[in-house]
Amino acid sequence: NIALVYRYQKDYPKALEYNLKSLEIKIPVYGENSLRVATSYNNIASLYLEQNEYTKALEYCFKSLEVKKLSQGGNTEKTEETVCSYMTIGKALNHQGEYNKAEEYLLKAMNISKTLFGEKSLKISLSYNQLTGVYMNRKEYTKALEYCLKCLEIQESVHGKDHSKTIETQKRLLEIQ
Repeated sequence: NIALVYRYQKDYPKALEYNLKSLEIKIPVYGENSLRVATSYNNIASLYLEQNEYTKALEYCFKSLEVKKLSQGGNTEKTEETVCSYMTIGKALNHQGEYNKAEEYLLKAMNISKTLFGEKSLKISLSYNQLTGVYMNRKEYTKALEYCLKCLEIQESVHGKDHSKTIETQKRLLEIQ
């Protein structure tokens, strides 16, 4: 996937260009309401998020959710794809200063992730990490600390204490304390 290569290189405009081209091909081949199209919308949303274009990120996330609902007969609440959309929506809303809405979507993502992956999965640690950011922005440091510690516990058990992600979370913890 050419878009993925550009994304890894952090060339987001080029990655976006190729994701949009991919979407143009997928719609006529698979139809507007296919999961492949929904995934493309979510990928595009993530790229807009990386470029701090939060309104566009939200637009594509909500398109992705709508297509997922249509393609799965409305039964999207318990899928990994929905978790990805909710996480991206939560991140974008947090950056826009809409902390209550961000919290709502991030909690939805976390609860679905717990059901799908269990309490101690890395997917849950991602939710905890994003919620930490929301609570820090709202100056709710007790909650931020709680979620940061939960995130750190999972990361240490999965990655170990010397992994870069674990170290990032340890630094974040120091900022809160």
